[in-house]
Amino acid sequence: MESYSIRKYEDKDYEAVRAIFSLGIKEHAPAGFRHILRCIQTYLLVLGVFLAAYAISSSFLFSFGVAAGILVLGWIRMKVSALGWLEQPRNGLPALVVQMLAAPL
Repeated sequence: MESYSIRKYEDKDYEAVRAIFSLGIKEHAPAGFRHILRCIQTYLLVLGVFLAAYAISSSFLFSFGVAAGILVLGWIRMKVSALGWLEQPRNGLPALVVQMLAAPL
């Protein structure tokens, strides 16, 4: 193990660090969505939307479509919120990650 050495962060490493960090963030989106689906608030929201759509249209097919649309919009919103802050300028959150990487162990 002595043949390995970890060098300090340099400015030219920014894109590589950002790519690794964004892959790590993307990895947690499906697990977060499954967690949100298990919450009672989500069940109540989907049930309420389904019942409201059924009360308005008297169609089960339309109500299922609306409930499925809410779940799809939730998935899209979660992906956008998880990845949106990665698009910040260089002095945003990725700089904090860079500082953590540059800190001594």
